[in-house]
Parts: sequence; structure tokens; C-alpha cells
Amino acid sequence: MSAIKHKTLLENLAASQLTERRSGETVYALIVASMTPAADDLAGEMRREIEARHAEADRLRLRAIERAQVDADLAQRRFMLVHPSNRPVTDTLAQEWNDKLSQIAVLKSFSSNRTLR
Repeated sequence: MSAIKHKTLLENLAASQLTERRSGETVYALIVASMTPAADDLAGEMRREIEARHAEADRLRLRAIERAQVDADLAQRRFMLVHPSNRPVTDTLAQEWNDKLSQIAVLKSFSSNRTLR
């Protein structure tokens, strides 16, 4: 697109008092007109990169949830193996187990909020 044509489109956009819909269409037309094949390729490449990063982040969140679940399972086993008469140890292990379960809930909540893009 030539610089003169681009400048003319910008001047027309600035000078016109169009409705919101009409100005949106004009902005869209300006963007489409100024897109070159190289810019279009770059935009596509950037989109693919962003999607790949989102997918990797989703995988990492799932792995964090799985690790937290393993930790919670281990805390539960330790709690279950302690003799009930040993109150200080059972209280500590119960708190540890509850902390691990809370951590799982937080991770799942965070993950569900992030995947709802």
C-alpha cells in the first residue's frame, strides 16, 4: 500500500464523524489494507507461538496438580499410619494433610480460571 493511499485513509478516518459501527468497519478496512503478506505470515506465526505457550502453561498446571495430589496422598498415608494415641503427631499430620488438600483446591481453581480464555 502506498504511503499516499495510507495517509488518505487515515485522513478520511479522522475527518469523518461516523457511527461506532461504521468507524469500526473503517478501522478494520484500514488494517486489512495495510496488511502485507509478510505481516500476515508474521501474525500467523505469532498466534501459533502464543497458542503453543498457552498449551505448555496448561500442561505445567496439570503437572502441578498431579504433584500436589501425590503429596496429599502421601500426607494421608502418614496420617493413617500414626497411632491415634499419639495426639501431637496426629494433629501435625492432619494439618499437613489439610494443607496439601487446600493446595490442590487452589491449583485447580487457578487452572480452571486460566483455561477459560
